[in-house]
Amino acid sequence: MQSRPINIISHHMYYLIGFETRYILPELEIFKLRIFVEIKKCKKREYEFFCSTRLLIMPFTCFLCSDNTPKTFSSKNSLFIHEKNAHPNNKIIPHSRCLTSPSVYDICQFKHSFIMQLKARLQFHRSEPKVKTLKMEPFSEGLFIILFYNESTFQYSPAQRKYTCKFEGSKGYEQLGILFDDKNWGSKKRRTGTSAYVLMQNAQQTYDVTFYWKERVYKDSDMQLRCGSMRFEFNIDVRDFVEGN
Repeated sequence: MQSRPINIISHHMYYLIGFETRYILPELEIFKLRIFVEIKKCKKREYEFFCSTRLLIMPFTCFLCSDNTPKTFSSKNSLFIHEKNAHPNNKIIPHSRCLTSPSVYDICQFKHSFIMQLKARLQFHRSEPKVKTLKMEPFSEGLFIILFYNESTFQYSPAQRKYTCKFEGSKGYEQLGILFDDKNWGSKKRRTGTSAYVLMQNAQQTYDVTFYWKERVYKDSDMQLRCGSMRFEFNIDVRDFVEGN
């Protein structure tokens, strides 16, 4: 009776030797040991090959680099550092064709909702200017792009799945007034003349406001929800309004 031919590359070889030749050809125990050593060597070579080529199959790929020379990284942080150094101020959105454009109605609804929620956060307590945050979610990725893509400060990081757009100083305030179709978008007044407003410039310095969009992941038991979140960071100040100022 003959045993099956042994294929050194086969992952089942050890079992063929262990369960078949041990009883059929006991005189080949030394041969079995040699084959076992070869298996170990093969596995080691396979592991070394995997380690040498692991960058080719890593999921952290830079889609901003040329298609002919894509770069991959071993971690999300490494990819982010690469993007920051190689593609600063990036505006390219590799997956833009997959996004849905918002309707005119959605855009108008957002503008009204944003101004209403912002003014609800403008308090008349006198204190040092401090950073406040307004968050809206779920928030459409396509809506954020439609609103801010044409601004010079618009940026996108594929590694972080994050968009940012900044507005600075009095010019930034005016630009947002145009964008929101309301020149008083960032102020609220009392009948007494006191005004609470988004601070973007005063006699001492210039301030900026920043819009962020980021994909958030919520998990509950076996369920997972991905949704866009928009965050607006701004400073508040209070002053007594004088007609003509």
